Amino acid sequence: ATLTGFTLRARANEVSTAHYVVLASGATAPSAAQVEAGQDASGSAALASGDIALSANTEAAAAITGLSQATTYDIYLVAKDTDGNRQAAPAKVTITTLAPDFTPPAWVSGWPKADSATSSG
Repeated sequence: ATLTGFTLRARANEVSTAHYVVLASGATAPSAAQVEAGQDASGSAALASGDIALSANTEAAAAITGLSQATTYDIYLVAKDTDGNRQAAPAKVTITTLAPDFTPPAWVSGWPKADSATSSG
């Protein structure tokens, strides 16, 4: 995860398309048809949605961006093959984006330092 996104990865056993929606944590689960349409359970547009083209038994990924920092999201995915066979129920993945880092760097023990002075002549 990053501050405002994450990489979503999917793999299926045959050539297909993974449809996904990103929803607020705890949102009602959408149907498979709603995920394919990019909608939440009420039929409204999801916070983010898209498709990932899948080759058989090969991982594919999509970068999801534009989300809020330090926030938990539920991602629902459903795969549909080239013959139109769609999974009956979406799979759910939960992720939390990172919180911003407000801690300044600290010196390592014994640092900083300067080289010893030498005299010439």
